[in-house]
Amino acid sequence: MPKQSPLQTLILSLAACLLAASCVPSVPWPEDAPTAPPAQTRPVTQPPNSLPPQPQESPTPAPTADPQSWVWTVNEAEMTVLRVDPASNQVDGVVELNGVPALVAAGEGSVWALEQGWQERSHVVRMDPGRPDVIGRFPVAQGSAVSLAVGRGVVWVGVAEPLTGTRAPDEPDYSLPGGLLRLDAATGQEMGYSRRYSVPMQILIEDPFLWTLEWFSVHTQLQRVDLTNGQLITLPSAVDSPAAVHQFARMARGPLGLWALSMDPRSRFVYELDPLTGRMVRLLPVGAQENDNPLDLLAVDGSLWVVLRSGKLVQLDAARGDLQRTVQIRDGMESVQYAAGALWLENRTEAELYRVNVQSGQLEAVISTGPKQPATPTPLPRERPGPSCKPAKPTRLQVGGRAVVKDEPPLPNRVRSEPSLGSKIIGEIAPGDGMVLLEGPVCAGNWLWWKVQADGSGLVGWTAEGDDQDYWLVPVKQP
Repeated sequence: MPKQSPLQTLILSLAACLLAASCVPSVPWPEDAPTAPPAQTRPVTQPPNSLPPQPQESPTPAPTADPQSWVWTVNEAEMTVLRVDPASNQVDGVVELNGVPALVAAGEGSVWALEQGWQERSHVVRMDPGRPDVIGRFPVAQGSAVSLAVGRGVVWVGVAEPLTGTRAPDEPDYSLPGGLLRLDAATGQEMGYSRRYSVPMQILIEDPFLWTLEWFSVHTQLQRVDLTNGQLITLPSAVDSPAAVHQFARMARGPLGLWALSMDPRSRFVYELDPLTGRMVRLLPVGAQENDNPLDLLAVDGSLWVVLRSGKLVQLDAARGDLQRTVQIRDGMESVQYAAGALWLENRTEAELYRVNVQSGQLEAVISTGPKQPATPTPLPRERPGPSCKPAKPTRLQVGGRAVVKDEPPLPNRVRSEPSLGSKIIGEIAPGDGMVLLEGPVCAGNWLWWKVQADGSGLVGWTAEGDDQDYWLVPVKQP
């Protein structure tokens, strides 16, 4: 996912400043920044940046207004980007795209969108916020664009490269081909691309740092780059214990902490992480009812706001982790953003945008964003079924729940350092003893594995739920 660009020399930077009315100083960028592999502590050398810059549409006209004056959203059915006036809570501008808009971000004087499907490739589209209209379209030649952020004079794009079925001699078997693409926010020209052994699924800018959520084939890690000197830090620095193996789908960063959401669609927790180490500090419950599964989160001032699949918006105290309030909005909400002093919740299925007061948490406006997506032929389940792992039996467990090792036969469950039969055995959980399910399941060796914390001993590791003949872990109903 991550992508990177070549170094800009000081001479070129100074020359650009002299020629332009304003400029952003060139930032050193790690060309081959290492990422920490699972179950080993030595760094992995990144593959070389072998892809040359691609031709772009340029020059582009200068934008005519500040994009932060509006709220920006999309309508997938119409393939449009919408401009919402926060003063009237009405859509007052529409930009038609050639493909489906996946993500939109405002910054550096323009509005940027990831466009999928046009000419069978991803594009980054630049729009003038004042007119509004398309003023530039730039192809992503390296693969599919999956994440987007804008800041410090750069448009950052996470890329998932095509799977080729072959690996380089030094490429680990847990890798996924990806990279981080950098575009000049003033011209749209490609500044550089850095390949990685992971895909940057999310990009956050916390000046002067750039955060990325990196997805390997079986786990995720966080990376933080200091944009003043290009120093890259991977969190955790090494996946050297079961406690360091995570599967995160989203992250949020604020002055009071670092948080993440599990990929497991049945999770009902927010993970609080140590921003210095990336290790889990604690689990924060956000609900106990059906479909109270977190989909997105955002840190604003001293609060952490979490969107749930059940249509609720949850406010947590960012410092203490306490639940402050739960507000029922509407099923189908997917994401949350902060703009114009308010929270904006996106519901692409219903083609609606909800404005929420950031002080009271109350719904203030419902804004139609155009035609709804076509209905599916059959209704979707309210909660996804547990993952399958043939020939193992389907799972009966869920993250945040509890289980015990079955009494008959009276055999303990081995706990391993990784979800694999070949990994180190670090302990056992006796028949009848309980555990908390922290993460999973992971399918490996035709078994479903769960990351657990054993009652009493506090042992953290991976243990199997069963095989194709029987279950070894029995779910415990929560009170």
